Amino acid sequence: MADDRARVPADISIPEMERLLSIALERGGEFADLYFEHHRSSSLLLEESIIRTASAGVVCGLGVRVVSGERTGYAYTDDLSWEAMARAARTAAHIAADVRAVPPQAVSPAPVERRY
Repeated sequence: MADDRARVPADISIPEMERLLSIALERGGEFADLYFEHHRSSSLLLEESIIRTASAGVVCGLGVRVVSGERTGYAYTDDLSWEAMARAARTAAHIAADVRAVPPQAVSPAPVERRY
């Protein structure tokens, strides 16, 4: 690329992406990938040819996946600052490297106040 920039929402350079991958692999993972997401949406609700509601939104972020043997670690951030992206890379690396056997945990629904 002429200016060494990738076409991602964070406008992150190739060397910065390489550094994120290095962080993701520093705990011994064999493979890591970065998934940048940027999605815009909008909607209109029409009733009898009258606009009743309109909405728009933007979703953006970074997912980091690390594979280490049979284990896979994944972390996501919607904050595209360098610190948050590096934290996601470290988190995915820690998850993939964790060899502790964690037994299944029982979960139960939390009480929710009825509002209607």
